[in-house]
Order: sequence, then structure tokens, then C-alpha cells
Amino acid sequence: MKQYITTGEFAKLWGIKKQTLFHYDDIGIFQPIIKQENGYRYYSYQQFEVFGVITALKELGMSLKEIKAYLDSRSPENLSQLFLQKIEDIDREIEYLKKIKHFMKEKIEITEQAITINKDAIECLHLEEEYLTLSPPLDYTSHHGFFNHLAEFMQERGLNYLSAIGCMIDEEHLNSSEYGHYSYLYSKSDKRKERAPLFLKPRGTYLMAYHQGDYELSYQTYDRIKAFAKANHLEFEGYAYEEFILDEVSVKGYENYLLKIQIKIKD
Repeated sequence: MKQYITTGEFAKLWGIKKQTLFHYDDIGIFQPIIKQENGYRYYSYQQFEVFGVITALKELGMSLKEIKAYLDSRSPENLSQLFLQKIEDIDREIEYLKKIKHFMKEKIEITEQAITINKDAIECLHLEEEYLTLSPPLDYTSHHGFFNHLAEFMQERGLNYLSAIGCMIDEEHLNSSEYGHYSYLYSKSDKRKERAPLFLKPRGTYLMAYHQGDYELSYQTYDRIKAFAKANHLEFEGYAYEEFILDEVSVKGYENYLLKIQIKIKD
């Protein structure tokens, strides 16, 4: 009996409750190697790896019923097939976690910048080219049409709730002060990983300004940008790009939102 360990000892080694082992025994997924008439149960050290595999598969989302089905029909071939499938699942999960990490690091950087910027300033900056994934041209004939384009953009481009979405206004609507008439939605893309056609936001000189508060009043910031451009003999070229850098994730209430606006000017 010195070669075996009790239920309590086994549970302590794995950091679980004894009731877990009792349940596994009851459903036939993992049973002690010895059951005595007095009810005592004993496990062998050779069972460690089996329990470890059960624990790992459970952590990977397999139900106890699915794990039991595998154990009841286990074979070298079935093991290889199952583990190869789980490796693929793990790789997908790793990629997703990398996206979460990238989102969080990017959000930290943007938020820290937003805290320190001069929200009333209008800057003239040189920006490098940037690749964007665009939605279909937006349909304003109905709410249904606009929603369908948003849904198509989210689904077909593989974007999730972590992917920040910006808006583009073409030169015609910018000049006519129709700032709420967007041409496209966009999300920043990595050219090396994206297979779909991308839009190149060109390098060049951009006017950059910030609007804090209710978006319905963003026209005031656009008017300030236009006045600045006129005073400095600057002409717009291409699209205006909007991105929220402080939103519901970091602040409470629309009055605290911070919108970044970039408009390319002719060199």
C-alpha cells in the first residue's frame, strides 16, 4: 500500500477538492486503482499523466462527456488525432490572445497621449502611409442599408469588438460641411497579414485637431480646422479621418469623449 496514495493526498497534489475525484469516479471518467470494502480509495503514480490529460482537455473546453468518450475508445491513433486538433485550437487561441494584448498596449499608448495633449491645438504634422481595411461605400438611403454595411464590414473582415473603427469623409462632403455623411468605415490593417485589398492612407502633411464632448457639436471643431487652413493658405486633399481616442472604455459620458480628426493638405 505504500506504493499508492489516498484520495486526500491525490487531491492535495493537484490542488483540487476530494469531491472532484469522487465525481469523476461516479461518472466513470477517472477511477481509483484500488477500492477497499471500507470505502477507502487509492491512486497510483502511473495515473498522474492520465489525470493531467483530463485536466488539460477540460481547460481546453472539452466536456467531461467528450473526454470520457475519448478515454473509452483511446488508442495511439485517436490520441494523435485529438492532440493535433487541440494544438490547432491552442494556436488559434494564442493568436486571439495576442490580438487582445496588442489592443491593450495600443489602448494604453493612445489613452496616455490623450491625457497630455492640448485639446484646443491644431497641429500640422507629417504622417507616414498607413494601410486601412474599408467597409463598402456607406448607404444612407435607409437605416437597414447602413446597418447591413456595418455588419458586412465586421463579419467579412474578421473584425471583432477589439478592432477600433474609424470613419472617413470625402472631400466633397467635407467642403460642403456635411460632416456626418461618411464615405467609409475603416480599421487599421497589417499589410503583411491581410489578404483582402487594402486602402492606402497616403503619407504627407495632415492637419490634426481634437474634439471633446458631444459629437453633434463636432462641426465646431471642423469649422476651426477650416478657419486655420484658410488663414494659413492650406488646401484639403482627399479624406478626413475620424477616430475616438477616449470613448466609453476609458471615460463615462459623451461629454468626456475625445475625437481625433486628421485631414490631409496639399503639399
